[in-house]
Parts: sequence; structure tokens; C-alpha cells
Amino acid sequence: MGRDSLHSSAGAGVGPTAESPAPWREALAGAGLFLLLPALGGVYTAIYVLLGGQGPRPSTQYEDAGSMLLALIVASLIAVACYAWIHSFPRWSFPYLGFGLVFSLLMSAVVSSATILGHQAGRVEQLLWQAFVPALSVAVISLLATRSLQPLRQLAAEVWNDWTRISFALYAMLPIPLLLRFDETHANGLLLAGFPLLLGLGALSYMRSTRTWQRAASLAGGLAASWLVATAWLTAYFHGRQEPWMSAPTDGYRMAAAMSGAGAVLMAQLLAPALLGLAHWGMHRLRPRHSA
Repeated sequence: MGRDSLHSSAGAGVGPTAESPAPWREALAGAGLFLLLPALGGVYTAIYVLLGGQGPRPSTQYEDAGSMLLALIVASLIAVACYAWIHSFPRWSFPYLGFGLVFSLLMSAVVSSATILGHQAGRVEQLLWQAFVPALSVAVISLLATRSLQPLRQLAAEVWNDWTRISFALYAMLPIPLLLRFDETHANGLLLAGFPLLLGLGALSYMRSTRTWQRAASLAGGLAASWLVATAWLTAYFHGRQEPWMSAPTDGYRMAAAMSGAGAVLMAQLLAPALLGLAHWGMHRLRPRHSA
């Protein structure tokens, strides 16, 4: 059926049933997305510098290379999603599914116009074309390959038994809001590359954990560590600083408060699927017990 090794025995998700740690191959696959993001950033930076992307009008070579890189990313995410679907959504695949979703939505939001088969697309059409066509492509390819809805039924069962899988998918969306906080700064590349790596350590710990509370703690710890570092750096960077577009110097303490509030919201969203776990626990407690 293609289940990953972190699937527990009967009674999964109910009580403190322990599981075997994921093999390192699966664990590294689950953390691989966060390790690849700094590499992609380095490739894009090289394209920007080497092909004249820094000019007032980007060169044709730069635009072509950027488009090819974007197409490669989208194609890779589609391929991984198809593989995950066909193999009944192993645990390591959830970050790629979550990142693929937020990446599609982000691309649909930043592109201002599109022409599809000679037709100038409107705003709603852009959203449908850019955000949902990849998902529909995955569904069509996977259904043709499996000719069954069993992977979706197993996905529902796995999520019902272990709510942290949803949190793992949400966790993969964190690099985007985290890095967007540095949009108006002169942060160096090594600092920005460090945040996905911190999140990657949390993902690695998640994959190697054997209990639900350990997995939740791994994800919460990865978010907290990366957000605290970002908060400290941004507070020091902006305290007393006045950019040309600012009417007055920035108060670093307000920056710290804003970052703390945003981090709390993200933490609440990350752990919100625990409500599903509570519902599962409640239904298990109310279920009549039958003697052996």
C-alpha cells in the first residue's frame, strides 16, 4: 500500500502508542525541502548577477533563465506530489504538498497579467490558471496512474490518526512569511539561508520522533527558534534606523512586539490541527468498549 515506516500499529493516533523512528533516508527526504531552499536562492542569485538582472531593464537572458528556474520548481513540485499520491502520501511528502500549495497561491498573487492561448486572462482566470492547474494536473496524472481513490482514503485515515501531518504541511509554508519580513532590509544571504536550515532541523527531528507530542514539539521548536532569531536581528537592525521612505526613525521595541505577535499567530495556526486530535481522542473515549 506504500505506507511509510512511521505508521504505527493498530490504534495509531490513540493514546501514547510509540512508533519506530523513520529511517534516515525518509527523515532526510522530509527535511530536504528546507535544505534545498537556500540552494535555490543561491542559483537565483547567480543568475541575477551573471545575466544582468540588476539593470534598469533586465536582460532577455536573465528573464529566460528565471522562467526556466521557475518552471523547473513547479515541475518538480508536481512530480513529487504525483509520487506522494501514487504511494499513498508518505509522511515525508507533506512539506512538499504544503509548500507547493502556498507557492502556487503566491505566484498567482504576484503576476499582474497573463495571456492564455492568445486570450488576455482576467484576475480570476489568473488565479485559477496559476494556482489550481498544477493541483488539477497532479490529480489527473495520479488518478490515471492508480485508477483508485484508495490513496485519498488512506490520506484521510492517516491525518485522522495523526494530526501533526497537517501541521507538517503548514510548517513548510513558514519560509515564505519568515523571509518576507526581511524584504526592506539589507540582510546578507548567509543569514537568510540560515532560517530554512533551522526549520530543516525541526523537520528532521519531527521525522525521527516516535510520539505525537514529540512531533508537535519538534515543529513548534523549529518555528520558535527561527522566529526568535529573526525577531532579535530585525529589532537590532531597525532600532533607531530611518530609511528614505520613513517619516521617523523606527522603534525597535515596536518591531519586537509586532514580530512576537505575528509569531504567536503562526504558532497558533501551526498547532490548530491539534483540535482534530482532541476530536479523535474524544470519539475513542466515547466508543463502547468490547471485551476481548
